[in-house]
Amino acid sequence: MHVEAQIPKVYSPQAIESRWARFWIEQKLYRPSGDPARPRFCLSIPPPNITGSLHMGHMLEHTEIDILMRWHRMRGEDVLWLPGTDHASIATQMIVERELGREALPQLEGRPEAQSAWQREGQRLRLAMGPERFVERCWKWKEENGEAIRRQMERLGASVDWSRHRFTMDPAYSRAVIAVFARLYEKGLIYRGQYIINWCPRCGTAVSDLEVVHDPRTGHLWYIRYPFETGDGHLSVATTRPETMLGDTAVAVNPADNRYRSAVGRRAVLPLVGRVIPVVADAAVDPQFGTGVVKVTPGHDPNDYAIAARHGLPTVRVIDEHAQMTELAGPYRGLDRYKAREAVLRDLTAQGLLEKTENYELSVGTCQRCKTVVEPLLSTQWFMKMNALAPPALEAVRDGRIRITPDNYAKIYLDWMENIHDWCISRQLWWGHRIPAWYCDACGEVIVAQEPPAACSKCRAASLRPETDVLDTWFSSALWPFATLGWPEQTEDLKRFYPNDLMIMGFDILFFWGARMTMMGLEFTGEVPFRELYIHALVRDAERQKMSKTKGNVLDPLEVTEKYGTDAVRFALAISAAPGTDIAFSDQKVESYRAFANKVWNAGRFIVMNLQKLPDFARNQLAQAIEPMPGLGFDAAASSEKLALADRWIFSRLLAVTREVNGALASYRFHEAAHTVYHFFWHEFCDWYLEWVKPEITRPMDGTRTPPCWINLARVFEAALHLLHPFMPFITEELWHQLPRARRGPSISLTSFELVSDRVADPVSETQFHVIEEFIVAARHAKADMGLQTEKPSAQVACQDLRVLELLRTYQETMLRLAGFEAPNFRQQPSVTEPSIVRHSGAGVDFRLFHEKTIDRDAERARLVRERTKVQQQLDQLQRQLQNEAFRGRAHQEVVRATERRHGEVSAHYGKIIESLRKLESDG
Repeated sequence: MHVEAQIPKVYSPQAIESRWARFWIEQKLYRPSGDPARPRFCLSIPPPNITGSLHMGHMLEHTEIDILMRWHRMRGEDVLWLPGTDHASIATQMIVERELGREALPQLEGRPEAQSAWQREGQRLRLAMGPERFVERCWKWKEENGEAIRRQMERLGASVDWSRHRFTMDPAYSRAVIAVFARLYEKGLIYRGQYIINWCPRCGTAVSDLEVVHDPRTGHLWYIRYPFETGDGHLSVATTRPETMLGDTAVAVNPADNRYRSAVGRRAVLPLVGRVIPVVADAAVDPQFGTGVVKVTPGHDPNDYAIAARHGLPTVRVIDEHAQMTELAGPYRGLDRYKAREAVLRDLTAQGLLEKTENYELSVGTCQRCKTVVEPLLSTQWFMKMNALAPPALEAVRDGRIRITPDNYAKIYLDWMENIHDWCISRQLWWGHRIPAWYCDACGEVIVAQEPPAACSKCRAASLRPETDVLDTWFSSALWPFATLGWPEQTEDLKRFYPNDLMIMGFDILFFWGARMTMMGLEFTGEVPFRELYIHALVRDAERQKMSKTKGNVLDPLEVTEKYGTDAVRFALAISAAPGTDIAFSDQKVESYRAFANKVWNAGRFIVMNLQKLPDFARNQLAQAIEPMPGLGFDAAASSEKLALADRWIFSRLLAVTREVNGALASYRFHEAAHTVYHFFWHEFCDWYLEWVKPEITRPMDGTRTPPCWINLARVFEAALHLLHPFMPFITEELWHQLPRARRGPSISLTSFELVSDRVADPVSETQFHVIEEFIVAARHAKADMGLQTEKPSAQVACQDLRVLELLRTYQETMLRLAGFEAPNFRQQPSVTEPSIVRHSGAGVDFRLFHEKTIDRDAERARLVRERTKVQQQLDQLQRQLQNEAFRGRAHQEVVRATERRHGEVSAHYGKIIESLRKLESDG
């Protein structure tokens, strides 16, 4: 791809990001080769709903996935990141209904009641349209609006293979869904029955237990008198839902509760209704709840339904699918459930049967989608038996075939799977996969088949009534890892890329999706769907509050990326993404990494501008020199005399950093990998190495051989761009294309990640350079404290270690330039003949600055006291961290060791401050 010869002075992400995003797609760079000789790596994207747009949770998830995909690709693996979207039954149906309502009532635009009014009108219009026309409208909406996620992902540079894009209602995928349903039914693992289910009156469908959100609310506990049939007393029954008492078929007590032993077997009269009901004893009754006497309402409570089954009680259904009272509610029929509650309480009070009312903390089940309070209803639905599917999925995690990270989620997964219940998989919706069942009204037979039957399999009647319910969205999503690869056909993709290597998701869908994918994968392929499952964190606002529209703290990732650039947003997310820890995200955080992007750009621009000043032969030699040796990587280029210390140091650091990044990404420690790259690029490469070699690379070339300093700088910069690329793909792609090379590939993302040879490891040079670095930093601080930033004071350098002294003397020219002082006096013992500012760097170096200006001892003492306080706080913090068993247990060992090293360094620095204070007092 052509890039401008003159690199712009100002970094403008908007100018380059859309260009490279378009280029990657047009060139189809991210299609796997299928080469069996290459190791493969595969991840199928958690499919976003077609109804939505990217939120910060998606942005985090896609950033983490893309980092790993680019990293694996650059390690030579044949990578498939398979994209796709989910049809999202309830969400899509609600949105299309709302659109219908908006078209019918455009005059409500901008008014507070608009959304609810449009939804109601849309529901009415849907029913008037009928299923066929409404589903056509859903498909039309999907084609016009449902590709928003894809456009956003393309803009943000996700390195997916768009040629393999899947949709959960594509014909091939739908065939897989129908095949799974039919096979499970044939095995007796899917059945149709009548049970208490969660019903959403607003959505008009059953919802699973996982789709019910339990909100804590303050309600009431009403105590109602149920008179005995004989008229000699009553039982006081406590309830939080008096409107459902109209459906009572018994009252119950615990058999061990001596208070009510004599009441068991008697009969009571149901208030307001007059129905005579028995008093039964059942162990499920909690004697501590209310009075210890509870009403039994089998049609509207799952626990009561179980009690009724044990005691042979009838079921009376007094609330319907619209949350209105039925005919069996007598005088309250037709009332909304909450209006009926008011009427029931009013009538109980009038009859003297309401004994008392207490405040009571409730856990109210609401629909995850629309927030309506769900109604437990007795309903005929399709269910899936989980007790046969769960054990293999449990064993797959226990024996390590699936590794869950962070590991605490493995225990949560196992606990949930061990207590799993049958899954209600039918939904009373129109948009979705229609359940492949037909009913014969002639003989009552239920036929399940993959193709529409011509006649009843039992009585041969030709008139069959198709099932109108659709499957829960999560049923079809559970097939995602293998259905997207062509199952049930044994396709090449299925053979090559199943099982997937990795799945990344949020904790909120671990059971909705993660557990169900595991069960379905094992059932239909005999293998786990993925080998590793990483649970990413939640993105919160700067105050660590959950983002929500009602709080007004939602950040739109597209707006943030437009403002700061995609690379800055990605890096801010990655460097915050510690496993198991939620992310506090803010504009301020992104601003700091936009500054990092500017630093990268300016460093690249400085290098490229000076490259362009080289003669053609030098650029050609450089192009050859920065082609890494296959399988070996770069070595440092030496001059005729010897390899410079700075080169030995930076190459050794490059090797160490590459290893650290590899280790961190292999264990999903994105924050450590990002921090390592950040520190290396900004501080080690830009602040030290580039500044060290700047005089050499800005000096006009002499001769016909490219100086080693240029070769080494170009190699290190090339490798640094590769290290940074998975995190910041756009800016690194742009700068990489500005470098000369003999064999230019289409993208940095398709070149090797590990560019440095193992031979360059040099801990001695790292130690030596660190001594010089500490010395320069100490000298800069001393000058700043004296207010001499623009001057060059004289200095004395003393150290009893002659090797250190000789090292400093050897590199004094660079030290003078970078620290800004006159040629120092080197000696083994410090000698003080005039007032000076004393600084101690590492390796026992005593450094003194001399200047004509009289030193203000009080100011120096105050400065040292301030520094002592600051360092003491750092020391205390490090000490607390090292004494924290949780930190030592969860953090990577390299992080613990680095903290221990830092504690030693800060402790030594603290000792030197104390010594300086002592000397200041004694000299005074």
